[in-house]
Amino acid sequence: MIKVDLFKGKQNHSPTTDLTTTRLFIMTTKTMKTKIPQLILAGLFATATALPAATTIIDGFGTLTLISGNTDLTDAGGSDWYNQDGTFQGTDFKGVMTSTTLTVDNDPFANNSRLYETPTAKVINNTASGSILRFSFDYNVTAGSPSLYFHLKGVDVTGASPVWEQQLLGRSGAAFHTDSTNLAANNTDTYNLFTGLDNAGGNESGSNAWAYNGGNLDLTGSGTISGEINLATHGTYTDLSNYEYLAVAFAFDFDEAATIEISNFSLAVPEPSSTALLGLGLSSLLLRRKRN
Repeated sequence: MIKVDLFKGKQNHSPTTDLTTTRLFIMTTKTMKTKIPQLILAGLFATATALPAATTIIDGFGTLTLISGNTDLTDAGGSDWYNQDGTFQGTDFKGVMTSTTLTVDNDPFANNSRLYETPTAKVINNTASGSILRFSFDYNVTAGSPSLYFHLKGVDVTGASPVWEQQLLGRSGAAFHTDSTNLAANNTDTYNLFTGLDNAGGNESGSNAWAYNGGNLDLTGSGTISGEINLATHGTYTDLSNYEYLAVAFAFDFDEAATIEISNFSLAVPEPSSTALLGLGLSSLLLRRKRN
């Protein structure tokens, strides 16, 4: 133990002066011990506040545009979603979209029909980064028990003149894309973001089996479908910034007269968690107090 003589070098010190000096020393020491934890907490809160905010990629729906049969990378951006206009078989998609909802009303019933089952798709220029991706949407079924298929893909682009198309003619929950798995052949490659796997070429790459959870089958009533994708667990690309484009699609399968509405759709990268940082700081403070 190191002893400090507070009165060393002092001349003619009195008991009163000695006591005052001692109290001042003790008070200063206690004040410093109190301020250090406060400064640590203040620093932690400031760090948490300075963390990047959440990045919203899609919030709601927009304008539904019917086209001849596919959408490609030149259709990325803006508020447009796409479905087919009946050029292929004369049966254009009959769903209705507003800025907040997508409604498909297959009543009276049309079996396995492109009137109601073809995918409603959107292509996005991706500027987001992060290893966590969250999605959420509400559904409301007012008749029957339709099946819903939510597709989410990442498109990697290398080189000039990339070729990639999302076919809009699939039924029974399919949302096909036409790129090759050979990145060098057309400067694009596509990954299923739910699994991180490179989609097989041709139509099977967008089959209903590639949808979230293999599809949400025979829905009734109302509810919310949501999930969190951890790209850090994927084999090839572990961050969203590895994809130049994202492709989203909602497709359906009806085996009876049914009506379904999708609303409150969101796709976002959450802000980094500050809870762990604050917890670490509080643990350090408790340990410091225990030692003191």
